[in-house]
Amino acid sequence: IDGIVTSFLLASMYYLLKQRDMMAMVAFGLGLSIKFQAIFLAPFLLVLFLLRKLSFRSLLLAPAVVLITLVPSWIIGRPLDQLLMIYVNQVGSFDALTLDAPTFYALIDNSVNYLFNLGGVIIAAAIVMIAVFTVYKMHPFLKPDLLVGLAAACLLLVTYILPMMHERYFFPAEVFFLLFAFYRPRIAFVPIGLQITALVTYSDYFFGRTFLPLTTDSLIMLALLVFVLYDIAKMLIEGREEAKRQMPTGSPAAPSSI
Repeated sequence: IDGIVTSFLLASMYYLLKQRDMMAMVAFGLGLSIKFQAIFLAPFLLVLFLLRKLSFRSLLLAPAVVLITLVPSWIIGRPLDQLLMIYVNQVGSFDALTLDAPTFYALIDNSVNYLFNLGGVIIAAAIVMIAVFTVYKMHPFLKPDLLVGLAAACLLLVTYILPMMHERYFFPAEVFFLLFAFYRPRIAFVPIGLQITALVTYSDYFFGRTFLPLTTDSLIMLALLVFVLYDIAKMLIEGREEAKRQMPTGSPAAPSSI
C-alpha cells in the first residue's frame, strides 16, 4: 500500500515538473485518499503555493478528490460520518512513541510517551512551519533538481520528527531520494543509507532479529537528515542568487520560476 501511495506522490511530482498544477493536485488527492501519510508532502506543496507555483484553486482539488473517492463506500451503506472521520480516528490508534521506526523518538524511553504523543506533533508542526517560512523568504529559483530535493527532504524530515511512526512510513522518502540522486549524484549515498536503515527495521519485523539497535539506526537516520538539510540549504542559497540574476534591473522582488 505504501508503494501505491508513493506512486501517486511521484505522479504529483511529475506533473509539478511539467508545470501542470491541476493534475499534480489530482494525483496528490488520490494518494491522500489511499493513505493519510501522503500528507507528509503537504509542507512542500505549501511552499509552492506561497511561491505562487500552485494556485488556490488547484489546492482545492486534493480534498475534492478525497471526498469523491468516499462516494462508492457511502453508496453501498457505510455512514458518511464514519468515512469523514477515518483518518481522525486512526491518529489515536497507537500511543507508542515509535513503532519500530528509526525516528527521533527511538532515542526516548516510551515511558514518557504521554509527554510527546501530542506535544511531539505540535513541536514537529512548529519545526516544519519554520522550514516552510525559511524557504519562502529565500524566494529561490526552482530548478527541477531543487524541486525534487525539497520534496524528498520534506518527506524525510516530517517522518523523522513525528511521534507514533511505523518503520514503513519512510518508504516515500526512500523512493524520492533515489529519484533525487539522479539529479544530484553527490547525494547517492543517502538512498543507500536509507536502504540500510530500512533493512534494520524490516529484518526485525520479519525475522525477529536485526544487526543494529533501533537507537543506532535512528542516529544514522539523523546523520543522513542533517547532511540532506545542509545540502538543500546550499541549493537554496544558489537558487536565491540565480533568482536575483534573472530579475530585471530595477524591478521589485518577484516570485521564483521553475
